[in-house]
Amino acid sequence: MEIPLIAFAADCIVRGVIDLGADRLADHLNADESVEIRNAVLESLDDGHEVAMALLEVQIADLFAVVAAGPRGTPGRRVRDRSDLVNLRVGPYTIVGDLHSAPGAGPLMVHRRRGAFLALTEARFLGPERAAAGAEWPKTLLVNWSQIAQVLGAGGEVAGIDQLPDVQGADRRGAREIFG
Repeated sequence: MEIPLIAFAADCIVRGVIDLGADRLADHLNADESVEIRNAVLESLDDGHEVAMALLEVQIADLFAVVAAGPRGTPGRRVRDRSDLVNLRVGPYTIVGDLHSAPGAGPLMVHRRRGAFLALTEARFLGPERAAAGAEWPKTLLVNWSQIAQVLGAGGEVAGIDQLPDVQGADRRGAREIFG
């Protein structure tokens, strides 16, 4: 199935089309090391200039967040959950939204049962300006857990990158370089 893709990398917003190879986009991103994007347009976060490419292969680890698109997956796999409002620093992006977890589990433990990309609902960008200006973004983002530098909960508690539970294969060096 062909679906549109809007992804957020360190220095640009990437738009294009991918062939979905799983029930859901999150499953597709969590299963592969790279994604091929057709008819890709890269928009610079710096000055807004655009570069178009017929085919672009991007390493999944280089994506900080992706707009959720395509089917929601098998209804039978959905479970009751709770949500916690979080403020995330992910690369150059600040994102606010609801992180879902099992009842009784803390919001930062959700990755233990899922892959690197986690859904954040009612999400919105607070920065940088080019991402925040994207009023057309749907309200669900898939955020790359391995790229999160800081989590601020609604109660003001902060978890820095060294306090976040590890996700298999996470490499937080880039986040450390950006946020110290």
